[in-house]
Amino acid sequence: MRSSRLLAVVMSLIALASLSTLAQGEQANGVLRITVLEKGGVCLPGATVTVRSSAGTSFTGVANVDGAVTFSDLAPGQYAVEISFPDYLAFRRAEVRVQAGDVTSLTAHLIEKPPTTLCSPPAAS
Repeated sequence: MRSSRLLAVVMSLIALASLSTLAQGEQANGVLRITVLEKGGVCLPGATVTVRSSAGTSFTGVANVDGAVTFSDLAPGQYAVEISFPDYLAFRRAEVRVQAGDVTSLTAHLIEKPPTTLCSPPAAS
């Protein structure tokens, strides 16, 4: 009787350890949450966001109505971020670190492109 209780306790401990290891395995990757705003703080829904790992793997998303895009299940490491939106200068950040089990947040403030001026040809003399 006593040995069956001991066996039950040992089996329970093994099961708990297995669940703990499984939960840690699920946390092996990280999340990158990016919010795209204009200089004044207004969100820019529809902005195209690309993240590229140091290994060259890239992921692209489009900012939602709140100007946010989330990349889940990214391998830990360094990522380059590039954001584009019509009539705004491109945003680039070379080194954004994603860590296992963490959410990394980045807020990008895009700057509106300066207006282009059309030059008139010189007058004939």
